[in-house]
This record gives sequence, structure tokens and C-alpha cells, in this order.
Amino acid sequence: MIERSTSPTPTLQQIFPHESLRVYQQAIGFVAWCEQLTEKLPKPITALNELERELTFIPLKLAEGSAQASAVKRLESLDAARAAALHCAACLDVLVAKKRLLAGQVISGKKQLSELIATLVTHMDDITKSELAQTPAPPFAQS
Repeated sequence: MIERSTSPTPTLQQIFPHESLRVYQQAIGFVAWCEQLTEKLPKPITALNELERELTFIPLKLAEGSAQASAVKRLESLDAARAAALHCAACLDVLVAKKRLLAGQVISGKKQLSELIATLVTHMDDITKSELAQTPAPPFAQS
């Protein structure tokens, strides 16, 4: 089962169930970190636009996944959030390569993303083991 956060982001009042999830709190923390990092960068920068789109997508998919009744649908949403987190890491690398940011500036964010992805993968494994393993296999066709 996915971990509930014991230290919620202080600026968010938790009203919806997904807001208490540790992985959701990690995602919101990353959004806040990114905003501070990139607020003074000149716009438009393609990699920055992509970063903003993908970092927004992570908590959206987590909220969507938490509302899904189907384990398969939850896994699809969580996998989309995982892919968006990987895209964010790549966008940070691109911003460094384009000399818009320094390598040292993105280390903290990439560590946050790594932890977020690890939490997602653990939760996805839990869903697969507990919920999908209980789904009965279709019977073999009889001849």
C-alpha cells in the first residue's frame, strides 16, 4: 500500500485523499523547487516549457491514479507519472547542456526525482503483487 505522508507540505490543506500520499507530497515539493530554480530564467526556452508541462503532469496523474478503481488503470496513471518524472530529469540535463543552469543547481532536483520514482516503482510493484496477482487467470480453452 502506498505510504501516507507524515510531513505534509505545510502550504497545502489536505482535503482530497491523494494529498496525503507521500509520493504526491514529493511531487508537489519538486514543483515548488523547480519554480524557485527557474523563475528568473528567460522565457521562452523549449526545455523549460517542457519541464513546466511535465512537472505539472506528475501530480495530476497521481491524483487521477488515486481515484481509479481498477488496478490496471491505477498502474497506467502511475506509470505516466513515472515517465513524466524521467522527462523532468532530462529537461534539467538539457537546461544544463544549454548553459541556462549549472550542473550543481540541478543535483537536488534530480535527487528528489530519483526518490519520487523509487516511491512510484515500489507502489506499482505493491499493486501488481497484491491486486493483480489476485485476479484469476482465464481458464484454458478446452478441446
